[in-house]
Amino acid sequence: MIGRVLQGVKLRSDDLVWQKVDADIVVLDLRTSIYFRINGSGAVLWEQLATEATNTDLENSLVARYGISAEKATSDVIAFLADARDRGFLEE
Repeated sequence: MIGRVLQGVKLRSDDLVWQKVDADIVVLDLRTSIYFRINGSGAVLWEQLATEATNTDLENSLVARYGISAEKATSDVIAFLADARDRGFLEE
C-alpha cells in the first residue's frame, strides 16, 4: 500500500516543542517560529507519535476512540503522516 509505514514513526526530538491544552495540542516549531494547533483525531495521533508508533498502532487508536472503520482510519493516518512529514515534524 502506498504511504504505508510498517516500522515505528515518531516526532523529531529537536526544535519542536508542544503542550497539551485541554483536548488540543499546541506546537511550536522552533526552526520556523510557527505555532500549530492540532485538535481531534490529530491530537490523538500526535501524542502517540511522541513515543513512536506504527501505522497499525495509530489506526487502532482511531478505531477504538472514534468507532470509525479500519479503512477510514488508514486513510486518516496516511494523510496525517504525510502532512506531518511535509512540515518536517517526523524523524526520518
